[in-house]
Amino acid sequence: MQKTEQCHLPISVIIPVYNAEKYLDISLQSLKNQIFGDFEVLIVDDCSSDSSLDICRKYVAEDIRFKLFCHSENKGPGAARNTALKNAAGETVFFLDADDSLNPDSLNLLYRKFKRFNVDIVVGGVETFDEQNGKSLIIKGDILRGFQKIRDVACHYLKQPNKSRIFSFSWGRLFRRSLLEKHGLLFDESMVVFEDVAWNFQYGCFADSMLIIDDIVYRYRIPAMSHVSMGGGVDNIHKIMTPLILRRHIDDFIKISDLPEFSVIADDCVTNLIIIYFIRTCLFLNIKNFIQYYRAVYQLLRNCDLQKCIRNYNFLPGRSRFLPLFMRYKTVIPVLLIGKYKALKRYKKER
Repeated sequence: MQKTEQCHLPISVIIPVYNAEKYLDISLQSLKNQIFGDFEVLIVDDCSSDSSLDICRKYVAEDIRFKLFCHSENKGPGAARNTALKNAAGETVFFLDADDSLNPDSLNLLYRKFKRFNVDIVVGGVETFDEQNGKSLIIKGDILRGFQKIRDVACHYLKQPNKSRIFSFSWGRLFRRSLLEKHGLLFDESMVVFEDVAWNFQYGCFADSMLIIDDIVYRYRIPAMSHVSMGGGVDNIHKIMTPLILRRHIDDFIKISDLPEFSVIADDCVTNLIIIYFIRTCLFLNIKNFIQYYRAVYQLLRNCDLQKCIRNYNFLPGRSRFLPLFMRYKTVIPVLLIGKYKALKRYKKER
């Protein structure tokens, strides 16, 4: 990681921006409203085609704490965050998505906890707002709370990836930047989904302690159809392979943490993520794109890493049973039909 001039700032706030004009002003204004004022904001515009860049320029002109970096081509949120990380000068790093916002006391609360308890990461509570139904939900401390070893939280995620908010996201918490700089940690730009999960495992290889607090610091906006937007249809079906890249980051964590017994659990976790993502993608399956889906899934099912993971899938009650079975035996058409059925059953109302 490129070394930066040390400005002794407590916090570097990093915001990747791509076509976020609808909520960007709310997000940036929530930073200006912070009670704690000693921070920098590194905004990276990832080649937006709407008015996002103009909004960013306005804040940069008004407040010297705001800095703007622009990509000449769209590279994704991981690459945008990396651009900011290479230019960050804070003692800690905080990630904020361009459609989310903070409470006025958020940075103050997180940084006081960080300094008082000298932990490697402080995770705050989250309030989610679902645009589709207009409802808010406060999530306090996930299932785990208080002081935790990061390796324990990581193992908890491997066992229950659908229930662990802490390792699913990178936003809403403070990271110790000296660890990032020392080990050259950056987001994996080859990952188009689950890059936040990979980031947490990368950080977990070198960090030790975590504090999970109930205090609400982050307002996370769930856009309409967010549960299925990840699928993106046939044009993005290649994303189904991404959890296999994640598996390599998990393997690094397992080796460094000396947890060989978690290798089988990691295979089960990755298979579960692939099934979830595949079902989301199948919502967009239709007669016109069936051949394209068929070819993509045919290739996926013959991937040696995937087959290794599937062999360790745990057929627990409430989990998919027939889909992973047909995946294991590489039967494409039943896999597509089951995926489409499950997608309609799960997401039809949202759609």
